Amino acid sequence: MCGRPLSPRIERLKRIRARLEAPTFLWQDGTAPGVDREPYHRGADDGGEDQAEGPAGRPTHPGAVMREIIEDALKLSVAEAAERMGVSRQTLDEMLRGDNRVTAEMALRFGKLVGAEPALYLHRQNELDLWQAERRLAADLKRIMPAAQ
Repeated sequence: MCGRPLSPRIERLKRIRARLEAPTFLWQDGTAPGVDREPYHRGADDGGEDQAEGPAGRPTHPGAVMREIIEDALKLSVAEAAERMGVSRQTLDEMLRGDNRVTAEMALRFGKLVGAEPALYLHRQNELDLWQAERRLAADLKRIMPAAQ
């Protein structure tokens, strides 16, 4: 444990957790009141993936948020966090870089490490997966006629 007081670190974790808990969509009975889903997932006018991360572009990989929590808020190295989580440093680092998905197992381990709800990270991963799939399947999806009009 470093010699810094805990309160600034705890406050930083609280701010990060509030960011994670902020709902992107408020689905109720299949609707999203007050949310225009299409522009969020479409991104910029050209639909390019090179847009800034966030509501107007590609959703942030949950690993980026996890890295911020580990390194900035907790002041842990990736190696130390991996050891505490019971995974290899390489496995954790690949996830934090966004090279690998956040799995349910990793979300549980990370949630235990930082005292956060694992579902938050799975939700973020699912948003990113959906955004990527919509782009990958764009041509196929245009050809599908909805059953109910």
